[in-house]
Amino acid sequence: DYLKRTNKTMDSAVLVGFGDAKGDTARTELLSKLRAMAVRRELSRGGILVRDINGLGDQLPVASNSEAGRIKNRRVEVWVY
Repeated sequence: DYLKRTNKTMDSAVLVGFGDAKGDTARTELLSKLRAMAVRRELSRGGILVRDINGLGDQLPVASNSEAGRIKNRRVEVWVY
């Protein structure tokens, strides 16, 4: 809704996927990118064209590595330019 209201539906957003620090680093990076790709698919159905997709794995955690924290770290952020 924000992207449509601010007329940023074409190439203004970058999706950044994140994961938890539980498993293998390469696998975590892949899962974080796949997570961001799933969000891109849903946004494209709503007419939003995404500029880029990145998977940063377990970098930039927002919570601890406890069970509840790992769930919070599995996220996709939308960075708008």
